[in-house]
Amino acid sequence: MTARDVRRYCRLAEPAEVLLRQAIAKLGLSARAYSRVLKVARTIAGLANESEIDSVHVSEAIQYRSLDRARLPAGGAGMRRRITQDLSRTRRALARSIPLCFPR
Repeated sequence: MTARDVRRYCRLAEPAEVLLRQAIAKLGLSARAYSRVLKVARTIAGLANESEIDSVHVSEAIQYRSLDRARLPAGGAGMRRRITQDLSRTRRALARSIPLCFPR
């Protein structure tokens, strides 16, 4: 769905728009996340045979987004550092074992 399609097909009721803006501000979501939540809300509204996205649909889409974010490891930078350190240890261990297997 392009940005034009999102503007055309993802019409929000006034309460739904207020709810979505509050959630974006409170959760600190990006414009890309805004678009994703809007698309999921459109899908939920479509499954309910609704032509307009209501606050119920938006709140359900936000819940799915929150569940998605909850699966991410906390402290992204710390996790990245630990993974990098583990990779470095693995490389050093392999470098020590390779000369034993394949002498120069």
